[in-house]
Amino acid sequence: MTTKSVVWTLAVGCAAALIAQAALAANVKVTPLGGQDGEFCPQDRALIFEDPNGTRILYDAGRTVAGAGDPRLGKIDIILVSHMHGDHAGNAHNKAPNSGTCAEPDVSVSSVPNTNTVDIALAKKAKIVTGSEMPPFFAGKLKAGGGDPKDSILARFGGSVKVGGVTIATVNALHSNGLDPDYIGDTFTTGPKEAAYVINDLVQPASVIPSHANEVATKDGKVLPGTKTDAFLKAVKVPAYVPLSGKAMEFDAGGKCAAGC
Repeated sequence: MTTKSVVWTLAVGCAAALIAQAALAANVKVTPLGGQDGEFCPQDRALIFEDPNGTRILYDAGRTVAGAGDPRLGKIDIILVSHMHGDHAGNAHNKAPNSGTCAEPDVSVSSVPNTNTVDIALAKKAKIVTGSEMPPFFAGKLKAGGGDPKDSILARFGGSVKVGGVTIATVNALHSNGLDPDYIGDTFTTGPKEAAYVINDLVQPASVIPSHANEVATKDGKVLPGTKTDAFLKAVKVPAYVPLSGKAMEFDAGGKCAAGC
């Protein structure tokens, strides 16, 4: 969260950059909110984590959450932002769920200058938890929108903060954190082979959800051969679950998939 989550993958049960530690002996529900139902598309970043205690956390609203009125959101208590690029904080967003196509989504609704993150936080009365230099930016935007600037909360480098009964911890991951450019690609992100190395040799989680592939990774819910996502799935040694939009998955306290995978 300080700069960028393991940039290509989100480890479940042994976090890459953000760890939502759930109560033991209960499942955490993870629901991707991508651009097209049942698919994994280039702009997909957003995930909802639902803790057993009922706390709902939106991770990287980005451009695929269709603003604060997106019917898929429901109650949101906390919003996490890995870093300030537009495809994560949300400089624009889909006109509605499933707008456009997987390859060419309709992200014609501008969220400047607030960001999609702030608009959702104000509507849902949610807290924004971020690291690095991000909290003052979000505090200012919340105040300007009539919200409470104290709802922008800092999670310090290597530290943790408890919000809504959920502990959010940070782990350093190197990546640029400027407001520009709006678009980033493999030049700036971890590729599938590097991501598999991180998972297999460094993080070693119980399971993993690939993310930020910047490609049309699936068709009819099936991973397309020859894609970066396909390469990652073949290289990683732990169970990996593709984040198909709208398909909820549940993970137990050990990070193993218990349902929906």
